[in-house]
Amino acid sequence: MEPATGAALIAGLKALNEIVKGRKDPDASSKLLEIQSQVFDLVNENQAMRQENAVLKEQLALRQAVELRDDGAIWRKGDQAGHEFGGFCPNCNHEQGKLIKLGTEPRGIPIRRTCSVCKFQIKGQWWK
Repeated sequence: MEPATGAALIAGLKALNEIVKGRKDPDASSKLLEIQSQVFDLVNENQAMRQENAVLKEQLALRQAVELRDDGAIWRKGDQAGHEFGGFCPNCNHEQGKLIKLGTEPRGIPIRRTCSVCKFQIKGQWWK
């Protein structure tokens, strides 16, 4: 037996409501309203949990796709062609799960990279 969808449960409750209305039983009507309310709450909770699950899966995929390098920054692991993307703020990645590019400076100079969001700095690194 497959799990019922929210729409199927609601349709079933509406059909049951019509049956109960025909019997004119106040206790049955009251109980049916209580069950309908619980089903609506469960459907809403299920939808919220599905959304949260999707967000958590996305965050997990991001965590698995990046690494902290010796230069102190977060880098996205290479794709199939070997391209890497990086120089992301480790603070924003850890605290918010976001990839915020660190500010750029001239190449080949010992520099200080600064995050435009949280102002985190990595000092004195040689970056390509």
